[in-house]
Amino acid sequence: EKHFDAIIVGSAWNAQVLKEKGLRGIPIHTVLQGVNASLFASRGGRPDALRERLVVFSGGKFEVRKAQDIVVAAFRAFHKNHPESILLFAWHNPWPIRWLACSPT
Repeated sequence: EKHFDAIIVGSAWNAQVLKEKGLRGIPIHTVLQGVNASLFASRGGRPDALRERLVVFSGGKFEVRKAQDIVVAAFRAFHKNHPESILLFAWHNPWPIRWLACSPT
């Protein structure tokens, strides 16, 4: 029984997994995430404060399943060998109560 007209996935890997798991008869469309450089172009490069730094960026919704604790632990280990590096993050969650779920117990 067909429940969907099509499935949209975020990577070729996602599409491959669905096909390997036996999904047949439903079109799978891959839509890659990215930035349209014609709309969002650099305004002169990096700010001076970051010019000589190796910037590691992590972004997304702040919640346990996104593993920001692992990002911080991994960056801490990485930074020991690359002291010029900086972790730049943009983590946000519009539901403040969720911040409590991410705090250590």
